[in-house]
Amino acid sequence: MVFLTFILIVVTAFYAFFTFKILQANQKAIRVMEAQLEASTRPYIAIKTFTVHESQMILLSISNTGKSAAEELKFQIDKDFYRLGKSEGRFNLRELSFFKNTTGHFQPETELVYNLVDAVELFGQQNNIAKTPLQFTITAEYKYLGKNFTEKTVVDLNQHRDVAMNYDPFIGNLKKIADSIEKISKK
Repeated sequence: MVFLTFILIVVTAFYAFFTFKILQANQKAIRVMEAQLEASTRPYIAIKTFTVHESQMILLSISNTGKSAAEELKFQIDKDFYRLGKSEGRFNLRELSFFKNTTGHFQPETELVYNLVDAVELFGQQNNIAKTPLQFTITAEYKYLGKNFTEKTVVDLNQHRDVAMNYDPFIGNLKKIADSIEKISKK
């Protein structure tokens, strides 16, 4: 009888051990699924620079590429950047209201675009690096579901150096059509 009781205790211990291991695995799987759900639904602040067709103007885009609104969004820039090479404070990115104030909700698919500088001026001999630095960092801080997120983006304008001007044949053809219509209307 003692032997059967001992075997029952051992079998029960194995069941308890394996049940505990299954519980741990399930808890780990739940944490992974929660992290995946959060990653697929949370906001993401994307910051990039680009040029438009047939222009050397470098633009800054700030967008929410995520599926939810970023709450209490605040930006910080590590250096002054005077847009369009102007010296007045209102052209400094740091002085724009979007960069100075907290934004309550920055909705998904929202995009803001700012003119930065003409590439010819930026990379020319007359460029003032103190006014238009080639590199700066923008930090976005925001909340989502009570959690704080911080995303840092290094903006490197050097990537636009010696790049050919964007050309879209469709736009070129539209210009030819517009020129032809103008010539016809003058006649």
